[in-house]
Amino acid sequence: MRAWSASAVKATVPVAQEARRLGMAVEYAGRLAPVIWVTGTPQQVRALAQTDGILDVYPSQQTSLTMSIAGPTDQADYSYANGHRGAGSRVAVVEYANVDWSNGHLSGSCHSSDSTTGVIVTHNHPAWVSGAIVGQLASQRGVAPSACLISIGTGGEQGGGTDDWRILAAIDLAVLEHDAQVINLSIVQNTSAGQSALRDYIDHVVRTYGVHVAASGGNPEQCGDTPGPVLSPGTAWNVVTVGTLKDRRTTTWADDVVNTKCSVDPPGGPFKPEVSAPGTDVTSAGIYFGTGPLASIAVPQVAGTFAQLIGINPGELAASPIRTKAIILAASHVHMVAAGGEPYRLDDEEGIGSLTSKWSDIVAKRQVYEGYPLGGFGRVQFDATYQGPCYEYNGGWKTFTISTKPGRYVRVVVDWFSHAFYNKGTNGYDPADIHSDQLRTDLDLVVTGNGETYTSRWHNGYNVAWVQFVASTDTYTGIIEVYGGWSCTVASEPAGWAYVSWNWS
Repeated sequence: MRAWSASAVKATVPVAQEARRLGMAVEYAGRLAPVIWVTGTPQQVRALAQTDGILDVYPSQQTSLTMSIAGPTDQADYSYANGHRGAGSRVAVVEYANVDWSNGHLSGSCHSSDSTTGVIVTHNHPAWVSGAIVGQLASQRGVAPSACLISIGTGGEQGGGTDDWRILAAIDLAVLEHDAQVINLSIVQNTSAGQSALRDYIDHVVRTYGVHVAASGGNPEQCGDTPGPVLSPGTAWNVVTVGTLKDRRTTTWADDVVNTKCSVDPPGGPFKPEVSAPGTDVTSAGIYFGTGPLASIAVPQVAGTFAQLIGINPGELAASPIRTKAIILAASHVHMVAAGGEPYRLDDEEGIGSLTSKWSDIVAKRQVYEGYPLGGFGRVQFDATYQGPCYEYNGGWKTFTISTKPGRYVRVVVDWFSHAFYNKGTNGYDPADIHSDQLRTDLDLVVTGNGETYTSRWHNGYNVAWVQFVASTDTYTGIIEVYGGWSCTVASEPAGWAYVSWNWS
């Protein structure tokens, strides 16, 4: 980690020097990724954009803040009863202000606060969000009540401010100074199609440093009264973006409804959100913010599940968001039923499904029932050969084994990550040119067994592939293959996979 950080800092030095020479103010130089935040005139920005080494330039934009029933809906009560409480994990909640730890309903054994300014200013919103992770009230218990929670304040305004260098600095602070393994981002950036430095920065942090990030799919005040696009940082490829679920104050799934006021795919961007969680009418840590839908409270339920998975299997999952993302998506429960009654589908607003920490935990443990596995997970890597001046991949596909039981439903998910910060547009600085943070490879998933073949149905714009079927035999082979292309700039591409095997009810 320190070596990567040192390289990032070294890369920013000459660019910062040139910015100052041009008369610009350098607000912040990133410590996790080669990013600097500057203030200057449009002419100065365009002049700086011509500097060697600059890959992209973005304008700054605005951001805003975006469990007594929610926990059981997530099936977190099962996890708690089985001792899966996030012990040993470190979760950072990054917000404009800090948690007020005098709230007696939050974790008292392992917590800390920090701020980019060094000044701690408390607010009830980060306490409400944190309660969904480490809440101690039996009636409003958090998803991972034994996790260590770090409250990181950006030093900005409470309830709305500018998405400037402070958010990047807060993420740096969480990872480098507080060893955060999970970051919760209940914020939204109001930029078209998610073109933002924040999105690129976060994708780089996830892929390079192995940090798990849960991000907001958006609220109606960001998207309007009709469904609108997911915004940054939820548009980042490498995070888990969370939509909102209305659980109607019951602990069962039968009457749950997915909120449809926001959270649809950004134009030309990735499939988002990927999963949903309760976000309507949720009280957390004794705090109530209204009926919602509010993605702010849905996001930390996914962050808490990340913490649970790290606590269950730190050796394989603590620094492997490519595995934990596959697990959470494979284990999710589908509420949005397609026309004709199909009990599973890809949905613009729910994602692949809604969060269930119970089944995420079962997959992470590779639990067996009556002699048959209930799930499993892993990672494969594609390595290319350098031919000069490009890398070429000719290595065929990668396989893994799916063990199940005839008659069970099986869901298999594969995911891979954006490299971020890669190409500079041919026209230099052009805010309308979305040319960075794109996928460099396209992978596909095929599952075969007993003469059957199941193929993922989505390609362009997605870094997730999945299939679901009813098993007729006890062993299948998962095949991950390069589909459609491989960028000659990519030397290797890891992919995570996970599957769940259950009896439909």
